[in-house]
Amino acid sequence: MNEEALLFGQSRSLVGVITDPLPEENPTRRPGVVILNAGVLHHVGPNRLHVHFARALAESGFTVLRFDFSGIGDSRPRRGSQAFVEARGEEVGEALDLLAATRGLDRFVIIGICSGADSGLEVAFEDSRIAGAVLIDGFNLPSFGYAFHVYRRRFLSPQRWVRLLTGKSELWSHLRLLLRSSAASEPTTQARLRSVLPTRGEYLDRLRSILDRGGRLLLVYTAKSPAYFNYHGLLRRRARRWASKQRLSAVCIEDSDHTFTLLGNQERLVSLVHDWAASLPSTDSG
Repeated sequence: MNEEALLFGQSRSLVGVITDPLPEENPTRRPGVVILNAGVLHHVGPNRLHVHFARALAESGFTVLRFDFSGIGDSRPRRGSQAFVEARGEEVGEALDLLAATRGLDRFVIIGICSGADSGLEVAFEDSRIAGAVLIDGFNLPSFGYAFHVYRRRFLSPQRWVRLLTGKSELWSHLRLLLRSSAASEPTTQARLRSVLPTRGEYLDRLRSILDRGGRLLLVYTAKSPAYFNYHGLLRRRARRWASKQRLSAVCIEDSDHTFTLLGNQERLVSLVHDWAASLPSTDSG
């Protein structure tokens, strides 16, 4: 494979790395792949996962671009007052335009972990050129199932009760912060989350819209992630009634942490994403 670092975008301020397959390894025209930042980590990804994705996919004929959003990693901060949630769609669009102009691609797959999955869902919903997305431990809003999972052991722990009754529990600091925010009419953490994340109804509508137009989705979870409880409590039952549900795949890697620290779990994830991407129709077949 060949790798090329480059600047792109309207102001040439975005830094990315394109991993190209060798010509003989690309007998059919695969969709282009764009990998998005996970939080504030730069384009190598957590535990170099983005590098592993790019090279494994390039070996099967995919052209892969992993890049940094403005103000993250090697990319310069964007000018003006545009918020990240507004700019991310434009910057992903510039990444797709780059692959279209330099590699002749017109269909794409997005890969994102954590906040990268949230960004990936948004841009896949908005841009019809995106034929599929891999969303890893993405969207979550608090649910009863997750709260029960987190707190059930704490309620049964004598040490936790001692900390609570002696004023040493973190619960008290959370309550004080909530009261201060309420008194000052400041938005709570939950309100701030809702300002950048879709509501549950919007989340379901966006997933279904992508599937209904022929897109494909791979949702990957780690068992301790809040998103996994969202899937069981919110998505799984609803998706059974969708006519386009056959284009949706969901997998849980139960023994992995959120950033896939163990090499064995990294290999499982890369293999899973590779096999899913390889099953997508080529651009020649539409």
